[in-house]
Amino acid sequence: MVGSAPVIGIDLGTSFCCVAVYQTHPEEKVEIIANDQGHRTTPSFVAFDDTDSLVGEAAQTCGRREPEQCIYEVKRLMGRAYKDVNVELDRTAWPFKVEKGPSSEVLVGVDRVPRKFPRSLFKPEEISAMLLRKMKKIAEDHTNEKVTDAVITVPAYFNNSQREATIIAAKAAGLNVLRLMNEPTAAALAYGHLKKIGAGSVGKRILVFDLGGGTLDVSIITVNGRGDDPNNFLVSAVAGDGHLGGADFDKRLLEHLGGEFRRRTGVDVLSDRRACARLKEEAVKAKLTLSSLKHTEVELHHKQYEEYIKLTRVTFERLNEDYFARCLEIVQKALTDARITKNGISQVLLVGGSTRIPRVQQMLRDFFGNEPLKTLNADEAVAYGAAVYANYLSNLCAEAHGLALEGPTAGAIGVKDVTPRSIGVKLALGQMHVLIPRNTPLPATASESFSLAADDQTTVRFELYEGERALTRRNRYLGKFELRDFIPTQATGQAATKLTVNIDEDGILLAVAEATLNHANKGETADLTINSRRGTLNIEEMHTREQETRMEEGEEEEDAAIREAFEQRGNLRRAALEIRQRVPSMSWWAGLQASKKVSKVVDWLKNEQQVSTKEVYEKKLRSLERFRR
Repeated sequence: MVGSAPVIGIDLGTSFCCVAVYQTHPEEKVEIIANDQGHRTTPSFVAFDDTDSLVGEAAQTCGRREPEQCIYEVKRLMGRAYKDVNVELDRTAWPFKVEKGPSSEVLVGVDRVPRKFPRSLFKPEEISAMLLRKMKKIAEDHTNEKVTDAVITVPAYFNNSQREATIIAAKAAGLNVLRLMNEPTAAALAYGHLKKIGAGSVGKRILVFDLGGGTLDVSIITVNGRGDDPNNFLVSAVAGDGHLGGADFDKRLLEHLGGEFRRRTGVDVLSDRRACARLKEEAVKAKLTLSSLKHTEVELHHKQYEEYIKLTRVTFERLNEDYFARCLEIVQKALTDARITKNGISQVLLVGGSTRIPRVQQMLRDFFGNEPLKTLNADEAVAYGAAVYANYLSNLCAEAHGLALEGPTAGAIGVKDVTPRSIGVKLALGQMHVLIPRNTPLPATASESFSLAADDQTTVRFELYEGERALTRRNRYLGKFELRDFIPTQATGQAATKLTVNIDEDGILLAVAEATLNHANKGETADLTINSRRGTLNIEEMHTREQETRMEEGEEEEDAAIREAFEQRGNLRRAALEIRQRVPSMSWWAGLQASKKVSKVVDWLKNEQQVSTKEVYEKKLRSLERFRR
């Protein structure tokens, strides 16, 4: 029960998981809990032998013997559809099965499972639930108490469906999620709680650079608070890449070592699952070694061959240079979104195991001109901050129920996050019309009025999306609802509906549409709630719909041109409807000419299959000008 039992913070990572508990007895402290092997982090591996499922180190060991029986990096599949471009990139490199489910979702599987499991294919949430169940047990074994309440961290750039999938996994693991917390914000809270952020940062902005096993998150956070108590954080901007992390560095290194082995022996070691698994393990070890030494040697035995491949830090950096450049691009994007320069950042906090790579640290040192802060364990800071916040939320609940508070009291901690992606509604021809831009502080509200799109329209459908592209088909679908019973009439361009979208601090989205004109029951409303904490997001439907695509080179200009075209299309439509309304007041001949011209334009707009260029709309708009005088 909230307010009495221990509360925990869980960092559910791509490569490792970490759990921390906030304890109040016999003394008040946050403790990173070691697993049954004595390690403070647990590999995010799940495997299956003939009798049971294995999690953590045991699963990793099983994976060395039977790679096809071991599932890992499942965080990269959470909330994604099978046709997602990142899934297509990754699945060829994994030894386990990645298949398409009945609703176009991703399923992962192994060759065989014990009888207790009804099938050998699993949803990514089910595998994550096994990892979370392990974290829960680690905490319960340590505290000798039942643990149910937790704050679970997610990348700041996780979209709605990925957050939803995390909630589903937590519920399956028997956890009550007090809140999903963005990983960089949790790390900042850990630094603040331990007073590792200098008092001089209060009132200033810090940049959290979180490069883990599978994702990169960059958050710019304003540190508020009093004096030397920086425990109040306002997120100004987030940027990230959900497919950039240590696993990608490992893959490049694996391909390099495999290519070198093939060059020497003529044998493709990467086509052999077991040999590839062994080589990947050696590649990871080499990467870690190169963080402290400038060179190392990889030993590989395969068939009758025994090869020793030398590897230098320079080679590793060359292999991943484009990834390092991408890291800086994301840093710059966050700065741009926050409308500040690099000189406006007082401190840079390093979080995530991949920030131990010397090239990453040097890159940030050169860019900002000062030494990044790395006083906390990069693998543990996120779980630590999550536990601090879990205790704070637990106390708020206890206070609401009239129970005594322990630990930080209400008001001592403040965390204000932002929307990581823009929220918009689909208009004609698939236009993404943004209502709440990305990096809007939470809670956020936006309202806008819309006219009926066509003559004699009786139903208005609202489809909501998240993303930054100009067309909804390149963004991520969230859900839809309808407002019915409009009175059939000629479209006038006047506002007939008002759409209000609200997102609260928990990320719960509520959209309400109200009929304001030409309706049988003026003031009637319809609504849609998307609540990632209660499972209201229809993930199955999402997987069959549009998938968000990342902006590639040159596409930013393309999107800008599309937005300009839609703007001119709107101007053309408004002009045509305005003239049609004025026809009765014109002379007979002028009215006849105007009516013909307007009907032609309105019919053309109605029959358009895709958006035209800005110039096409401008030309048609000029043809209407003489009727607007």
